Amino acid sequence: MVLLALRPDGRTALVRRASGGDRGRLALVGGRLQAAEWLDAAVRREALRSLGIRVEPQDIEFAGLLHYRSEQGAGRLCGIFSAQRWAGEPRNASPDLHSEVVWADPGGLPADCHPLAHAVLDQYVAGTLYSTAAFSSDAPGAERSREHLA
Repeated sequence: MVLLALRPDGRTALVRRASGGDRGRLALVGGRLQAAEWLDAAVRREALRSLGIRVEPQDIEFAGLLHYRSEQGAGRLCGIFSAQRWAGEPRNASPDLHSEVVWADPGGLPADCHPLAHAVLDQYVAGTLYSTAAFSSDAPGAERSREHLA
């Protein structure tokens, strides 16, 4: 699940990974569900953990579902949510996980974004609620095959 924290100018928050195999790459704010956690609660948890902002349940909007195959071939679902209102000033609230917050145009992402960020934001910009993507295990960038469904 990911959250597109959208400023009035249309830019969304991305976080630069500080460790692991994706170190240095820009990624969307998000993560995996915890046991018995609802999607809206997970979105709110990740917004607070990553950006230090509090998003109220009524300010979260469903923006789509991406069914993708990871670079290792595993099938995954990614719930996409957006918020245009929140309390607090967005900042890097997890310096152990992220090195910075970057505000990017969803339609013109930097080249160093994780392929999942490209797929999610391509879908969001296209205005489709569901799409599929498969990421190549030998491509470090955003190379993927994708199909949008209306």
